[in-house]
Amino acid sequence: MKYIIFLLTCSFVLSAQQNQADIKFEDAFMKGYKHITTNKDSTYFYFEKALKIAEHLKNKEDILYVYDFLTYTDSYHYELGNYKKHLDNYDKVVKSITSIDSIPNIHDYKIQTLILKGNYYYKLKDNSNSKYYFEELYKQLSTLNTNTLNKKELSWYLTALNYMGLINMRQGRLNQSEYYFNNAIEVCVANKEYIKDWEERLYNNKKLLSNVFEKRKEYDTAISLLNESINFFKKNYTNNYKNILITCYLEISENYLLQNKTQEAEKTLNEIDKLTQTSDYFAKEKLKLLGDIYSQKKEYKTAFVIYDSILKETKNYRKTNKHQDVAEIYLKLGNLERQRNKLDESLTYYQKALVASSKCFVSLEKNANPTPTDAFSKIQLLTILKKKLEIVNQQLSNTKEQYLFEIATNTSKNIIKALDALRPEFASKLDKDFLISETYPAFHLMIQTCYMSYESTKDINYLEDALFYMEKSKEILLLESVNNVEAITYGNVPQYILDKEQHFQAYIAKTQKEITTATVNDKTILSDSLFKLSSDYFDFIKTIGKNYPKYHQLKYDTKTTSIIELQKFIGPKETILSFHQTESELYIIIVTTKKNSFVKISFSKDIQEDITTLYELLSKPKVGEYNVTNKLSRKIYNHILHPCLQNDNNINLTIIADGLMAYIPFGALMDGPKKYDYVICRRNIRYTNSATILTRPLQQSYKKENKLLAISPSFDSNPDFNSLPFNKQEVGLISEYFEGKILSDENATLQNFLDLKNKYSLLHFATHALVNDEEPDYSFLSFTAENNSNNLLYVKDLYNSNIDAQMVTLSACQTGVGKLQKGEGMLSLARGFQYSGVKSITTSLWKNDDQTTSELMGFYYKHLRNGYTKSKALQKAKLDYLRTTEEEELKHPYYWASFVILGDNTPISNKPITCWLILGASFSIVGAVIFGFKKLK
Repeated sequence: MKYIIFLLTCSFVLSAQQNQADIKFEDAFMKGYKHITTNKDSTYFYFEKALKIAEHLKNKEDILYVYDFLTYTDSYHYELGNYKKHLDNYDKVVKSITSIDSIPNIHDYKIQTLILKGNYYYKLKDNSNSKYYFEELYKQLSTLNTNTLNKKELSWYLTALNYMGLINMRQGRLNQSEYYFNNAIEVCVANKEYIKDWEERLYNNKKLLSNVFEKRKEYDTAISLLNESINFFKKNYTNNYKNILITCYLEISENYLLQNKTQEAEKTLNEIDKLTQTSDYFAKEKLKLLGDIYSQKKEYKTAFVIYDSILKETKNYRKTNKHQDVAEIYLKLGNLERQRNKLDESLTYYQKALVASSKCFVSLEKNANPTPTDAFSKIQLLTILKKKLEIVNQQLSNTKEQYLFEIATNTSKNIIKALDALRPEFASKLDKDFLISETYPAFHLMIQTCYMSYESTKDINYLEDALFYMEKSKEILLLESVNNVEAITYGNVPQYILDKEQHFQAYIAKTQKEITTATVNDKTILSDSLFKLSSDYFDFIKTIGKNYPKYHQLKYDTKTTSIIELQKFIGPKETILSFHQTESELYIIIVTTKKNSFVKISFSKDIQEDITTLYELLSKPKVGEYNVTNKLSRKIYNHILHPCLQNDNNINLTIIADGLMAYIPFGALMDGPKKYDYVICRRNIRYTNSATILTRPLQQSYKKENKLLAISPSFDSNPDFNSLPFNKQEVGLISEYFEGKILSDENATLQNFLDLKNKYSLLHFATHALVNDEEPDYSFLSFTAENNSNNLLYVKDLYNSNIDAQMVTLSACQTGVGKLQKGEGMLSLARGFQYSGVKSITTSLWKNDDQTTSELMGFYYKHLRNGYTKSKALQKAKLDYLRTTEEEELKHPYYWASFVILGDNTPISNKPITCWLILGASFSIVGAVIFGFKKLK
């Protein structure tokens, strides 16, 4: 009995002691909690006290609870050393939990581990590791219906969306980033009844979304979103909102600075003063922007002092000289010295930035550069290398020292390596467009430097480098798309895998089109579906790359054509002109079998306006403007072509166009004083978008014996389009020269074309086209409407198609003209067919006349049947038209000059045609000339 009383007494005492310990734990924890945002030292003191009590009681839940809030404190105050220590301890405790501990919701602690690790690596700017943890979290939650998630799961899901948006933004994938932020905003609004802090999360996500618009240089939209967030957080201010508010002010200031609005930037920064303390992480961020402001105000000494102090603080804070933040300050110092015209000092700082931006690279030799695999961030590496090249280029304009040429060459080639490494990481076409716009100025510098080097040394290697850079500038979209066709054909990937990839592409394209016409509610659902499809597709492609390396190698092949290879490829009477356009200059590489040269031509705003004016005069002729057109045509020939073709008697001319060159029908330029002294009279011309594509052997076998599929839809009952009275006559004429099938009227449907497209080697479209300059992917060819089925073939559909045709003729309105995309030529229907694998395209540069097009196509196909190359056949067709047309008005270039050949130029047929067929075709053409009035397509 005494023993039982003793045990009860001990139990009571122990229970009382535990209760006292619990009270002490709660007291210490709450005291720490109160100070999280105001006094980190007090917070650490009380949390450590609470931690000791919990450890003494061996209460793992309380231990984890304290560590969770310790890491939150570390994160809030950017104490990353403490964060790592507390995170490791948290992870150890989670891994030590067993069934004996009887801790409910172990899954919750594992989820929190993912969040804490992802956040830690994000703050370190280790995007790869951070993405790994948040992607894992996202995958676990995105498979669930958001309507069924509980409050805790919704909070986790929003955290995953936020960080996935931030990481993708850092990596330049703005399209992906925008999706995550918009998705988070929609989840907040849809679940506001279940999320206690839904408004806080909503406006925080708007703040995050503003960064995407800043990157896209849509500054007004970015500032508007930030001001919305500021209004909410100021109205509901607590200490918890301090960091968010400061970040908003910093980002608005940065947006103003990027627009050179120094006063507005400085005024916005002043709003932060009452929120920051000297020791704050954000005080350093504010100081950094203040340095930018003084730099912009040309108060260089003050800016230098600020940057130098931040550099020391950053090195001390990061506990290393190697970090992206350290590299960023070196980059700012380099920019500052460049503004002060201290070019050597600027180059030294850029070299230090390269060292700081890489894990192992340590060389301060100006001729050395890190590899992309060594860089913390390939995007940052690319930025620093571009700045380095700018400085060297500037130095070369002052002095032609050999060592500067070597630095420029090495830096340029390292930029290319960085781009090659980045390219596979950009899955979305929108993100690839962003990559193009960001990197294209670097190609200007590379080619400009090559020209200076070549002029100084006449070393052929610099000419080779220039062509290499010109080709690389076209690689991100065009060459990659053509590579894709090669990879599909020769990558040794099983057919069921290729079918699955095509299904992905088809569903993605279909969903993208549906989004453009969807209601607001449907758009949200479709956007979710599109993102899921895109994410699954990207994972699928990565798996293919891993399991079928040859496919991946072909898809992302980085090899381009050299000048030597180009010379071996071209004929003895051929001249190639490869253009590269900058804002004020044209660079042209001229290649023949016997010699090469490099020409630079001034490209002022006046000559650019002349080109657009000539295009207007040719494509929309007016009575009485013939002489003005001819005069302007001669002026443009003398300025652009004459310097390239002096003493050149070659009759075959290949144009690799860039920028505004794509608007010029070079055959219609006038190279003599007489009325009809057109270039086409002496030279046949073809265009190509890339020398690399031009020289690639035709991989398709074309065992279809040049059979023709001709399509002429009817638009008589379609209110959206004018009728085309001559399109049936056109396909009738050309079908006299090649066997095949005609789809006309109700048979000329999109579905019939899709079913038959790979059974014929020649595809001819006599139909309407619409070029959408704002959204080039939604330019289209029109087919006969069929019930409720889609009757439009969009450019976007062609990106994901594989068309095994030797030649496509787009005898339609304005099929060759689209939006100018830097480095990628004209985004148009013609380019769409090139993306799909078609080697040769006959296309038009402006809206055609229906009847004269019919006549011209008859002549063209007759000469193709006689075995001429495509460019020669088109030249002869145009000359036939001019010779047989009696009315002076109808000899205007508008009626015949719009058609051009794009791509491969090999003859289609070498079989002689019978005299009876020629005679029959002639009668048809005469009949066409006599019949009817000219109707525009």
